[in-house]
Amino acid sequence: MAKQFDLLIFGATGFTGRFVVERLVQTIEHYGLNDSFRWAVAARNVVQLRRYLHEIEQYTGIKFVHKLDIFETDIEREQSLRNVFARSKLVMNCVGPYSLLGEPVIKACLDTDAHYMDLSGEPLFLEQMHLRYDRIARERQLCAVGSCGFDSIPSDIGISYLKQKFPGRLNHAEHYLQLHTDGRKFNYATWRALVEGFKYRNQLRSMREQLFSQYKPFSWPVQLKRRIFRRHDQFGYCIPFPGSDRSVVIRSQMQRYSERGELPAQCEVYFSLNNPIDILKLVAMNYNLQLLSRFEKGEQLLLQYSSLMSFGTFERNVLPDRQALETNRFKFTLIGYGWPNGISTLTSDNMTQTSAVTISGGDLAYIDTAKIAVQTALALLDKLKRNDNVHYGVITPAVAFEPDEIVPRLRNEDIKIEFITKL
Repeated sequence: MAKQFDLLIFGATGFTGRFVVERLVQTIEHYGLNDSFRWAVAARNVVQLRRYLHEIEQYTGIKFVHKLDIFETDIEREQSLRNVFARSKLVMNCVGPYSLLGEPVIKACLDTDAHYMDLSGEPLFLEQMHLRYDRIARERQLCAVGSCGFDSIPSDIGISYLKQKFPGRLNHAEHYLQLHTDGRKFNYATWRALVEGFKYRNQLRSMREQLFSQYKPFSWPVQLKRRIFRRHDQFGYCIPFPGSDRSVVIRSQMQRYSERGELPAQCEVYFSLNNPIDILKLVAMNYNLQLLSRFEKGEQLLLQYSSLMSFGTFERNVLPDRQALETNRFKFTLIGYGWPNGISTLTSDNMTQTSAVTISGGDLAYIDTAKIAVQTALALLDKLKRNDNVHYGVITPAVAFEPDEIVPRLRNEDIKIEFITKL
């Protein structure tokens, strides 16, 4: 069947999906793509979807619903997915938690020759899909690119950009994420995904042994040690970031080394806070997730009493306020450590080159995630159209793209990206 649509946004009634639709509408209007770009939306509840679409029209002032193709689909009805995906070049999956709901979508895409991307920050899902479907995607010359939002474009493309600009050989990078959210709440679906991730985290060890056996072994000159808690002079109190960033970066680095001979870099990703009370809340929330997600009753407590268990961070049936989101700010700082050019013997004592990349913007969780997702989708469609060095398979952003294919696009979206040669 001929591909009627360039892009299908699947799950357009979800909180994140609505922001993605809104940003796509604005992007199409801004670049004058109304006549050349063909897109559609799909969701389980079409009545609700139409209501949200009209709200987006009112907010943006752009009339688009009358000419938009709208489809009713349901993950539990596989044929409904196939019917729509067969008409789409690229499907952007905005339906989470992905560990519960994602596999039927990627499977239907591969069965109907549709390229796939998602916004998942769930390591278990991302790595399971690689193990189960990477070979099939390669054989069918299809791209399935995971984690194309907040998780994990800034970290994954960021370290690729740092390596590209680094004046020497990069050994490792430490990533520090600072969020300024004024104590606002996050979407309940994000909490549900966290619970699912912690529930099955024990499966990751054996899965990763299988996954990383596919890559060429590599021995780093200086091994990076992970710190569970640290106090940083610049970034305050830091703990390991619980999302998918680190695992995605490692996969990218090892795959690029195995397939392209590019020396890999290590990384650690930290969440930084200046208020020790906030750190204690985060540590306690992490403890609740680790302890209670192991048991069915504990999982029920986590989901039913999300506000209590997350100390007010996630609340069921309460969506983040739009005006509050617009005041949010984020900053990613990636500090790279390595050796200047001309050094032949690589030791920790002569690892004297330190450079950095900073990535900063507005609301990273939703508004800027939508910007990132839309630009990543357009970049992939452009790459496929030009048939320019396309990498097929179930892949990470930094395997799918070079920094120069993403960084300029994000800068045009008011996401500031800077390289600092020497710290």
